Amino acid sequence: MKQTLIGVLVLAWGTWLEAIRSRLLILGALFALALVGISVAAASVSFGEQARLILDVGLAAASGLGNIIALSLAVAMVSGDLRRKTAYPILARPIPRTALIVGKYLGISLATAVVASVMVVATLLTAVAFGSPVPTAAWSAWALTLMEMQLVTAVGVLFSSASSPVIAAAFGGGLVVAGNLAGDLLRLSERMMEHGDASGMWVRLLYYLLPDLERLSLRTQVANDLPVPAHYVALGSSYALCYAAATLTLAAWIFSRRRGL
Repeated sequence: MKQTLIGVLVLAWGTWLEAIRSRLLILGALFALALVGISVAAASVSFGEQARLILDVGLAAASGLGNIIALSLAVAMVSGDLRRKTAYPILARPIPRTALIVGKYLGISLATAVVASVMVVATLLTAVAFGSPVPTAAWSAWALTLMEMQLVTAVGVLFSSASSPVIAAAFGGGLVVAGNLAGDLLRLSERMMEHGDASGMWVRLLYYLLPDLERLSLRTQVANDLPVPAHYVALGSSYALCYAAATLTLAAWIFSRRRGL
């Protein structure tokens, strides 16, 4: 048990260092800062709405780019390492395969959390520079953005542990896009069931299987300086962590039974 824990921590640290050195993170950070600049330019033509537009666009960039970076790192550092066989020396060591999955996940999660935090802080500082106080909901939005990164990273690790890089990127990206539309599925199922359509139950089941990323977004509350109940953040964080844990457990189970490695 102790050896496995040490192996997980070593893998997490190595993955973190590799992710930080990745050009993908640098490009993502630069692109996010460019988007903040674009939002400032757009806000300049909207008198009295500068801070609201900056916060809305900046938080959207932090979420969207964070998701892309999380998926890309998961594919590159799990499925990519397996395809290049650079992970084989690790698998030859006397540690369970589960340690590789957990270690990679922790390292990628830490890297994406840092990048997402940089983007959120840059957005808030830009809004403050335009004379807007930091909205109370901003700290809750920051916390839920980090939870979103943990969930998306787990999705990327799941598909990367079971398939090739191309398939992992396609399915992982598709699931994340569907997760952003999960709230619409729930509302659709409610309308279908109100009209007596029994297939609405299947639509609701699909909603429960998808990661509901919409509930982890507080852009509207931050942009309009609306209050956020404390229990909302707690429930959202619990949901993200539970979904990530279940997804990571499935990834470890699949990887431990994968043949040909």
